[in-house]
Amino acid sequence: MIERFHFQSEAECLGKASVIFYKNGPAVHLDYDGNRFIDEKNKEDSLRYMAEINSPIVDLAAGQSYAMETEWLPARAGGDLKTVTPMAVFGKPIQANQARGNTLLTGEFSVFLPGSLFAIFQDAGGKQVAQVSLRRVDPREKIALRAEIKTPPHTSVVLLMLRGADGRTLGSLGDKLPLLEEGKN
Repeated sequence: MIERFHFQSEAECLGKASVIFYKNGPAVHLDYDGNRFIDEKNKEDSLRYMAEINSPIVDLAAGQSYAMETEWLPARAGGDLKTVTPMAVFGKPIQANQARGNTLLTGEFSVFLPGSLFAIFQDAGGKQVAQVSLRRVDPREKIALRAEIKTPPHTSVVLLMLRGADGRTLGSLGDKLPLLEEGKN
């Protein structure tokens, strides 16, 4: 699960932190002489981390209220999590490699919303030259993308997009991908 919230840089938070990380399991401590030791009572525990999002400190008058909105987004991700975008989490970034007139799209990710993945091919001026449907996607699955597509003429960049079940475009999985020539990543 990914929790998303709006960071307020001007707001004051408890402990001067908008996010606090905690851990359990084995921990290194210092004794009174400055020597390091591992806390024996937790030695066999596996190490786990937890993050807590702090709401800004707010002065309220009688009858006033304050709410800090957060959004929980499900996605399949393992220890290889590298990047989070508004639409997906990535283990391996998506790449667009071009060879012999074809574009090979590769990457490993999971989306936050179910729908259909499609690619938009654009020329150097940003004009769409083609759109290609790739596959259905669901937050319950980790996607290992490997799609080879005949490169439309004049293509300069590729953009991967997500369309919802109702046909509306939900957003881009990330930045525009420049076409890389084979062997030049």
